[in-house]
Amino acid sequence: MALLMTLPSIGSIIGNAIAPFLIRHFGTHGKRNVLVASLVGKGIGLLIIFMTPFENIGMVIFGHILFTIPGFGFPSTLSMVADSIDYQDLKTGVRSDGVAYAFYGLATKVGNAFGGSIGVMLMAAFGYAAGADITASAQHGINMAANLVPGIFFIIAGLLPLIFWKMTDKEADEIREQITARNMAE
Repeated sequence: MALLMTLPSIGSIIGNAIAPFLIRHFGTHGKRNVLVASLVGKGIGLLIIFMTPFENIGMVIFGHILFTIPGFGFPSTLSMVADSIDYQDLKTGVRSDGVAYAFYGLATKVGNAFGGSIGVMLMAAFGYAAGADITASAQHGINMAANLVPGIFFIIAGLLPLIFWKMTDKEADEIREQITARNMAE
């Protein structure tokens, strides 16, 4: 258990270190593509864990490693928030860094609270009760709440930027250059 709980932290450290390299090499939409690969990869790792029998510890560890390796998406997310702030600044002349990052933080907290409460309700629906023996049904509910549902949501979240994020990394750089030129002229 200690190994399985440590892997995501190790993956995030490694992922954050290699994120700039990946972003530069993932095409014209490097940030978006890195985020997509990260989220979909994490989702696939969780689905593997969900489908693996509990007795097959080697495959469970493999699923956790697969969940861990794509820990490179977080820097893309924050960078894309900065890009959207720059875009708004260029179009409206108003910077709202504080509002954007506060909303990002709030969305993260609400998502964690909502996801956690759904997980607990799902486990309860399958008969989990604190302090009681864990039945096969409760074990299945825990597996669904910890792996299946988050895995599906990771994949859905990973596909959304393909639909909604059209800005290329070059366009983001050009926007920053235009803002710098505008600010120097003022």
